[in-house]
Amino acid sequence: MQNIRVECLSSVTETLVSDLTNLLSELSETASDLEADVLKGIINSESVQIFVAYDDAIPAPAGMLTLVCVTLLSGKKCIIEDVIVGTRFRRRGVASELLHSAIVYSRTYGARYIDLTSRSGRVAANELYKKTGFIKRQTNVYRRILLEKLDL
Repeated sequence: MQNIRVECLSSVTETLVSDLTNLLSELSETASDLEADVLKGIINSESVQIFVAYDDAIPAPAGMLTLVCVTLLSGKKCIIEDVIVGTRFRRRGVASELLHSAIVYSRTYGARYIDLTSRSGRVAANELYKKTGFIKRQTNVYRRILLEKLDL
């Protein structure tokens, strides 16, 4: 088993921008290419943490996860978005390590809970979320599309 390490993104290189753009394309065919300035703005935000997983044997990122932490009138909460593991790294514990890092950070932040959503067709991902302690909620999720394709 390879050695997986997870880092909270704190700096940006052109290579990293390209690598993360490639990962995003595995999540969504309509994902826009990332731009270095936009990514820098995101990682400089106090409310967003981007966790990147690496397999020590390969220099490119194996996966990533975005964690949004906010303080609302109802208290502190975190939301996990954009959980992506590269095709060649799946079923190796990468997503588990990313989730663990997000959970640890959320506890430190003082969040009451963490939410995430996942399409029902992502069977393996949904099973992993359940194994990691996430509980499926009976709720409706609504979306109103404002732009057909978001250019970051």
